[in-house]
Amino acid sequence: MQLRTGAAGATLGALTLGLTMAVTSTAAYAATPGTVTARTGVIVRAKATAGSAKLGAYRANARISIQCKVNGQNVGGNRLWYKLNARSGYVAARYVRNNGTVPMCGHGGGGAGAGKQGPPGPRGPQGPKGPKGAKGATGPKGATGPKGATGARGPAGLSALQHVSAVKVIPAGDSAVILANCPAGKKVISGGFSRGNPSDVDIVNSLPHGDNAWMVLARNKGTGVQNVTAEATCAHVD
Repeated sequence: MQLRTGAAGATLGALTLGLTMAVTSTAAYAATPGTVTARTGVIVRAKATAGSAKLGAYRANARISIQCKVNGQNVGGNRLWYKLNARSGYVAARYVRNNGTVPMCGHGGGGAGAGKQGPPGPRGPQGPKGPKGAKGATGPKGATGPKGATGARGPAGLSALQHVSAVKVIPAGDSAVILANCPAGKKVISGGFSRGNPSDVDIVNSLPHGDNAWMVLARNKGTGVQNVTAEATCAHVD
């Protein structure tokens, strides 16, 4: 039997071509099974963004068929979205575990951020300095360090301290100088005085006299004689 050509043949050819194109389009991506891992399920979106239209949802542990994946809006640190195979829409890969290899979609997901990630932008200006934080707790006391080296020997101090004094009797209305002299080889390091009746004796001066004596200048303003004593502390000064 011969096949008839003409309009019928053209119709058959068109049907065959359409069927072939449909099969080719469907086979462009092999379906990959997946499982919803989010306890609250996952929402099906029109695009690969959380703000696009809601097309439906899958409950937790639901089995889904994945066609391919695209880069979309970042969800919990994951920018991938899965394009569904059996229906229109996308689900965030953050909430789905794929059970095979999912290829990238040939033309992106149509959502914001789809496509290859661009290069990093320029660094922005430094922000203002934040407030000073609270003082932290004092840390534990550290271990005692090693003993340091002995320092240089210091200068010699005083030795052989000795107290000497000299007394003078001053008549009424008179003045006198009293000297308490240190023994030979010693120097005066301090001094002072004492007097019989403080109300009758004025001490005009009390000070070192050279290196080895203490001098007291006193005036008796009373009506009787007064004893005034000059006192010195002496020592060897090396």
